[in-house]
Amino acid sequence: MRIKFQKIPMVHDRSFVYFNVVHDRFNGPLHYHPEIEITEITYGHGYRIIGGHQEAFEAGDFVLIGSGIYHGYFGDAASDSRQDCARVLQFEHDTLSVAFSTIPELKPLVRLFQNDQRAIILTGQTRHTAHHILTEFQESSGIQAMLKLLDILRIFVEAPTEDVRILNNPLGKMSETNYQQFNDMFVQLQTQYSEPITLADMAQYTGLSYSAFSRSFRKITGRTFVRYLREIRIAHACRLLIETDLHVYQIADQCGFRNISNFNRCFRKIKQTTPQQFRQIAHRVK
Repeated sequence: MRIKFQKIPMVHDRSFVYFNVVHDRFNGPLHYHPEIEITEITYGHGYRIIGGHQEAFEAGDFVLIGSGIYHGYFGDAASDSRQDCARVLQFEHDTLSVAFSTIPELKPLVRLFQNDQRAIILTGQTRHTAHHILTEFQESSGIQAMLKLLDILRIFVEAPTEDVRILNNPLGKMSETNYQQFNDMFVQLQTQYSEPITLADMAQYTGLSYSAFSRSFRKITGRTFVRYLREIRIAHACRLLIETDLHVYQIADQCGFRNISNFNRCFRKIKQTTPQQFRQIAHRVK
C-alpha cells in the first residue's frame, strides 16, 4: 500500500470543493493533500487511518483532518452494508488561514490551521448539529455556502469538551529529524507489514531508545507497537480472505505471520471469529 499525493481539483472561483463518495466498500487508498478535509460518514463502517492512528469508523462520524496528514478509509468487507457513503468538504489551507487572520472576529478559527492536532472528531449533540449545517451547505452556493463553511468551522472551535475527541500529534514536540523519521516509520508499517518488523528496529529507525520509542508510540496510537502491527496485518488478511481464493496459511504468510497458529490466535482476538468463518460470512453478504 503506497501513500499517494492527491491533487484536489479546485474551481478557479471557489476556495473549497464538496462531493459525495459512494463505493461498494471504501478501499482507501492512503493519501494526503495540503487541503483541510471534513468528512462525514453517512453509511457503512470499517476502519480508518489518520497519520499514525488506526481506529474504527461508523455512520455518523464527523471528522476534520489537518493539512498534509495522510489518511484513508477502508470498509468492512464482512459487514451487511451494501455500500459505504460519505460527504466530503475540502478547502484550501493557505488561502483561508490568511483571510481568517486578518479579520478579528474570525481569528479563533485560525487555531484549526496552526495547532499540532492531526484530527478533530465531533461526537454527541454537536455532531448532529454539524450534520444539519453540512446538509444546508450542500444546498447552498456562493456567499451562502461560505457562511455555512464558517459555521461548521465555528462548531469545531466552540464545541464543548465532552463532544470533541482529538487525535493529538505528539510528534510536534520532537525534533524535526525525529518527526520526519517517525512519520516515515508509520508509512513503512502500512506498506511493509508483510516483512519481519520489530520494535527494536523501529526504535533505531526513529533515533529513539527502545523505552522512549515504546512510550511515544503508545501515546500516539493508544496501542502497543505489537498490537498496532497485528491490527494492520489482520486488516490486510481480511481483504485477502474476501478478494482472493488463497488458502488461509498463504494469507497468513503474505501478511507477516510465519506461524499459522499465531495467525489464527491473533485473528480471533481482533475479529472475534476465525479466518474461515470470516470468509464464509463475507461471501454470504456478497
